[in-house]
Amino acid sequence: MTTELEHVRAVIDVTLHYAAAIDHRDWSQLANLFTDPFELDMRAVSGREPTQMSAKDWAARVSLLGRLDATQHLITNHLVTIEEPARRARCRAEVRAQHWLDPERVPSSELPNGAVSWYELGGHYDFTFQRDGDTWRIAAYALVVRWHTGNEHVFEVAKRLLDRR
Repeated sequence: MTTELEHVRAVIDVTLHYAAAIDHRDWSQLANLFTDPFELDMRAVSGREPTQMSAKDWAARVSLLGRLDATQHLITNHLVTIEEPARRARCRAEVRAQHWLDPERVPSSELPNGAVSWYELGGHYDFTFQRDGDTWRIAAYALVVRWHTGNEHVFEVAKRLLDRR
């Protein structure tokens, strides 16, 4: 029989695999971490209302971060609640996400007026998990941004640079 502590650890592991999948560009692993479909709430960065999405479509959308030279998603301070009978769980976890373009490959025309080639944000994720057999998957999540710094246009710059290749 699985203990509550083992469930908590499993939920935390999913969040850590989520960050690693993005940062190591492992889009198939990323898709495997979600129920299908799942609920996505990215109002903090897109302004759009929460939506249902397939895990495969989400992985394809996130794969656009692969156009950047590097990302680093640090997820910490997990507060996990396992709902009885251990089929659902909730987790609030702090996030600090860095997105970086190598300034050596970015033409000065793309970064006018000395704009930086990175963007960073901090906040938290609110995850809802669902257990399928012994496997916990993300059934819903929201990103709440409390601060950001740098150049939020690096995503557009990275897309333009890739499209030119």
